[in-house]
Amino acid sequence: CDAVNRSNRWVGLETDNCIRSGPHPWVRKFLRGGGFVIRHGIASVVTIVIPCVLWVVVYFVALLWAIIWNEPVGGPLALPFGFLALAVIMSIVVVTTLFPTVALTEWIGKKRGWPILAQIPISIVMMAVLLTLFYGGLLLWEGFGMTHVSWITTCLEHFLFSLIPLGMYWWIAQSGPLLLSGWRWLKRRAKI
Repeated sequence: CDAVNRSNRWVGLETDNCIRSGPHPWVRKFLRGGGFVIRHGIASVVTIVIPCVLWVVVYFVALLWAIIWNEPVGGPLALPFGFLALAVIMSIVVVTTLFPTVALTEWIGKKRGWPILAQIPISIVMMAVLLTLFYGGLLLWEGFGMTHVSWITTCLEHFLFSLIPLGMYWWIAQSGPLLLSGWRWLKRRAKI
């Protein structure tokens, strides 16, 4: 078998005196699933941390502004409570909106064989549908007290607010597969 002469052998995967050229199929599946978890974990953490860091920067700029212009500085709890509020709000947004939207879009795109960049508009539409269903449920729940006009404006505001975090989450989560497919394209192009 000519696979034996290859320098990049996978140890422990010998069958019929021939070494496979890659990992076992269940190892590939495990690595793919692990990559999914790692990519979305990193995207979730970064999407939560960046607004918190921006809050700290804004707080200290406002504090500096107050000191320079001799304005009241505010309470000492504004920084930690603002940080905590942003961390909780962004965690809720990631868990309820961003992760399900991007993961479902990724799954649909892989099943259909679509290119990775085709997931961007699908993610946006998927998020709009998800938010419409969520706020539609709140509208039907009479104890919540939403009118049709407030439902539309709240849904639209949440959608527009979530576009930047969605874009950030999507690009972080999909940068690995996108770079990998770009590398494969360049390798194929160089062989021609």
